[in-house]
Amino acid sequence: MAVLFVQIKCDIGKAYEVADAIAEAEIASEIYSTAGDFDLLVKFYVPPEEDPGRFVTGVVQRIGNIRDTRTIVTFKAFSGPETKSPGARAGTICSSEARPLRRGGRTAARSPAPPLRRARS
Repeated sequence: MAVLFVQIKCDIGKAYEVADAIAEAEIASEIYSTAGDFDLLVKFYVPPEEDPGRFVTGVVQRIGNIRDTRTIVTFKAFSGPETKSPGARAGTICSSEARPLRRGGRTAARSPAPPLRRARS
């Protein structure tokens, strides 16, 4: 199942109408209003047999009052309820293939951040 996040720019004053239309169509997992260049951020689960591009252009963009979209295709979830293993500590990254996140030869979750260094003039 592909997970898509679609940022949606709506016609002026129509963000709530677009969000309601998406909710009524029952095609989205989550719908958020946002500030900035786009009005909504919507999470979709697209079945493997469906083309994500055709889903966005043929389903999402056909909803009225949408001016523009930006689609983000995801690959792997590193947090969330579907990735938590039993007994996991809050804030840890868990999955069936969980490994410590490493940066610079140290385990990021267990090592303190290195001290900040001032640039020399």
